[in-house]
Amino acid sequence: MNLRPLLTLALVASTVTVGVASRADAPARPTSSPPVVETIRLAQDEAFRVKGEKTFFFRGEFMIDADGAPTAYHPGYTCEATYAKGWKHKAGLDCASRSTHDCRARGFKGEVADGAIGDFVRCGTRKKQGKWVCAEVSSTKRRQGGCTMNADANTKGLDYLANAGEPGNFYGIVTKDGKKTGEPILQGPSDPAPGFYVSATALVNPKAKEGTVERYVDSTRFNYVALPPSAMRHGAVKGDYVAAINWKTGRVAGAIFADVGSDSDDDLGEGSIALAKELGIKGSPKGGGAHEDVVYVVFAGTSEGFPSDPVKVADTGARKLAVWGGVDRLKTLVPAWAKDHGK
Repeated sequence: MNLRPLLTLALVASTVTVGVASRADAPARPTSSPPVVETIRLAQDEAFRVKGEKTFFFRGEFMIDADGAPTAYHPGYTCEATYAKGWKHKAGLDCASRSTHDCRARGFKGEVADGAIGDFVRCGTRKKQGKWVCAEVSSTKRRQGGCTMNADANTKGLDYLANAGEPGNFYGIVTKDGKKTGEPILQGPSDPAPGFYVSATALVNPKAKEGTVERYVDSTRFNYVALPPSAMRHGAVKGDYVAAINWKTGRVAGAIFADVGSDSDDDLGEGSIALAKELGIKGSPKGGGAHEDVVYVVFAGTSEGFPSDPVKVADTGARKLAVWGGVDRLKTLVPAWAKDHGK
């Protein structure tokens, strides 16, 4: 009896079995009917997912997020001592103590701060009980009067200082008491960028000391994206792997979800300096980015915690996209996108 044909068949069968097992994390694809694509709300925009899958995807901008980089933000605010001592601001500027002649809030060194960057309290004349008095006329911002931005505030940092917040409301800078109203932490002589603020990302390293640069994801080293809070309501977890595709050039880069933006933003899509570079996009927070040219695929529920290896982040995100079905599957699920891919 000739056993060679039987052995050959056995080897083929073994090969097929191994191939199926290696794609265990691939999505189930019904052969009888096409997949159902659902629309979900992400911030002020739309995203999509295949019914029954956790992964969701969207097309948007590429705004540059410098947070986490040691040189992201440099000091540039000055607070007048008559309004507040150091960074321990008063609850508000006492407008009632001012004369009607000098009623408007004034900034550092007598400059009029009304309406300027860094002004948080505005005084104006109001008639009370038949008399004109000086009173607060604006409370749209946190009441932390008496601070102004210096002329050279934006020359040293990678990003504009205002993008990290302002005195009394810092959201991109780490403070000594951990509160937005606290005093910012400056890096010391042994830190990567002495004299710069410590910049934060939403994803933190629990093993690193609080208030240190090592606790956050460095925008210049790691590929990461910033997603709005609504992404987490759809199952995304900080640290999840993401694939980003430069839709014009076809370049693909793996990344992680490391920072949280806002649900009020009209323009969806934000990533790190390192990710921009890998996608061939100008990576300066002061004028870089791309317009409606990047597709993001978020693999919800795949987080492995704080990243330690930039290469692993890039490789894993790209591999997950390939297993999921790649760019070809995106073109099938959203035919309208297929028309301008690579153009």
